[in-house]
Amino acid sequence: MATADAWDAFGRDDGARATTARARDDARDARAAATHAFFENARELWSGARARDGATRDARAVAEEIARAHDAGWASTAAELEEFAPSGRRARDALARCAANARAETWDACARWAKRTIEACGEQLGRGNWPVSGFLEAHTLAHGWLVVAGVAATASDAGEDVDEGALEDDPTASAACRGAEWSARERLGRIGLDLLTATTLFERGCVPTWCASAILLVERAFQPDDAEGRRAFPLNSAIPTTLPMSGVPTIEPSRQIHFEDARSLTAPRFYADFVASETPVVIRGHLDEDGENWAALDVFKNLDAFEKYADTIVPVEYGTAFDSHGVGVTTLGSFARDFLAPSNAAHDGAPTSDKVAYVSQHPIFHQIPELQSTFTVIPYTLGRLRVETSAVNLWLGTAGTRTAIHRDPYLNLLCQVSGYKYVRIYAVSETPHLYVADTDTLRGSNVNNFTRSPVDPESPTVSREHPRALAAKFLETILAPGDVLFMPKGHWHYVRSLTSSVSVNFWF
Repeated sequence: MATADAWDAFGRDDGARATTARARDDARDARAAATHAFFENARELWSGARARDGATRDARAVAEEIARAHDAGWASTAAELEEFAPSGRRARDALARCAANARAETWDACARWAKRTIEACGEQLGRGNWPVSGFLEAHTLAHGWLVVAGVAATASDAGEDVDEGALEDDPTASAACRGAEWSARERLGRIGLDLLTATTLFERGCVPTWCASAILLVERAFQPDDAEGRRAFPLNSAIPTTLPMSGVPTIEPSRQIHFEDARSLTAPRFYADFVASETPVVIRGHLDEDGENWAALDVFKNLDAFEKYADTIVPVEYGTAFDSHGVGVTTLGSFARDFLAPSNAAHDGAPTSDKVAYVSQHPIFHQIPELQSTFTVIPYTLGRLRVETSAVNLWLGTAGTRTAIHRDPYLNLLCQVSGYKYVRIYAVSETPHLYVADTDTLRGSNVNNFTRSPVDPESPTVSREHPRALAAKFLETILAPGDVLFMPKGHWHYVRSLTSSVSVNFWF
């Protein structure tokens, strides 16, 4: 494809035609995350009285907010769900029962019918993406009622029995319907995080603003009561700015992912040379002061940036994909104190497996809008960042985090903010070498299919356990702060953090 023809692939915010310094600055300002349309819902969600500081709503006040929202939208939601039998009608009927029990403050029954609502929405999602917004609205309202029920539950009532656990083995299901091994506190945290994720899916201007109150209610309920649980935040703990002395792979020159200087890589040429040809590339010099001037490069040099948000809950994976100690919910303060600070201090020593932890694929910029001021939506997203088809995530972890070899159904730009990561990328043609089961997808008819390989590519036993994997060809690189890695849609990749690390990625 000629570079000129590549313009047809662009959306509204690419800024690639800018040729003067002033024009480039104007284009960069237009892509500032703090004003970008992609995050408009998040800014609305947390505005005004729902600001994190000073929020005082209790469970009853949040229940009243949810009830008003339920009543205001019920006619249209019920009508949409009515058209999709059987799942839609089950969701409609269960949500009505859920709301009725909430008004009566019979919280056990409210929770059971909320779970049935979520299960019905999940059944529809298993057939494909939700066909109408009513499913998202019902799913979200049910999560709100679950939050209130979890915080304000009264003595057990004798509501009608509802089958639970139908989605227990489905890793895509809401926390409300799985995770029997979790404590009540941890399950509440997971439900709050699922509610946060739901808010990212609404069309612009349609996000239910009561969700902010419900999420804050979870955070307040999640905080430890004892002084030990609120130990001092680890200020001045710097994320390493050099590679460790050991454990760093030697990059074979023939496998090194191609580097491009951002100063000479326009967005149209990026599309023509790399997106259209499905070729990985590392873009250097784009996030610094001569490019996008990301404040994040300075803000996240140490852990201090997280002190203000120490009570914010985040999902966490303990250990690695190959040595898992489970998943859970923690606060940014606890995560920084118990995992990131020790990882920073032990820079040249490999952390023990029980000190490896990862906050991965988390929409923190929807949870903490203030952090949107630290970055821009870079032009290599080609103006395609859309609420309904895209995501912007934070990846925050210790040294030693490792992902499985997996692939995503999106174009991916991984921006390394601080610390270092080792990355391997395998083309789709290498799939036969990766021992991927034909059935290894999460939702067969849903467009959001994720697939993973059981191969541990750096294991000393890989030749014995998965000998075909030795024949798999791959590209590799070490990402340093400021690097941007483009991974084509559907390409397999494996990531290992060499130090504590902060990354931001764009799926588009």
